Amino acid sequence: MYKRFNFSHIVMQSVLLIGFLAAPFVSQGQVEVREEPVTIPTYKNNPPNPMPRFYEGDSHQGVQRRIYPYPMDDNQTNKLTDVDYRFVIVENEFIELGIVPKLGGRIYYAVDKTNNYDWFYHNHVVKPSLIGMIGNWISGSNAWGFPHHHGPNTVILLKYRMLQI
Repeated sequence: MYKRFNFSHIVMQSVLLIGFLAAPFVSQGQVEVREEPVTIPTYKNNPPNPMPRFYEGDSHQGVQRRIYPYPMDDNQTNKLTDVDYRFVIVENEFIELGIVPKLGGRIYYAVDKTNNYDWFYHNHVVKPSLIGMIGNWISGSNAWGFPHHHGPNTVILLKYRMLQI
């Protein structure tokens, strides 16, 4: 099995930091956090090649394409199927955010509830393309591109848990 960078700690710390910084500016309204399934048509990928790929002299958007220990995820198909994604919904009286842990913890959508304005572009279908550092990458929404944009963690499952406070 591949040993992957523990990206979930960085994302979780970022979310907590944003929460603490925004807390003084939040109105008296309640914030609700819940999970709900959302079905999105998705083009499936075949499993990546398990053989490790080391540096091959390639570059990726201005940086060396050293993808090890990640597998090169470039086995796309044209098979479209409905996939149930678990969304974490963060909502108050003004905004609603939909976060998808299975897609790297990306903020998939953000809606201004005062005028129903969707202020993050998101596709209504998940269709990977080969412009990511490890191949697989999807457009739209707001992904955590560590260590740089279109990095290896933008479509990898983000482990999380909901805490009751």
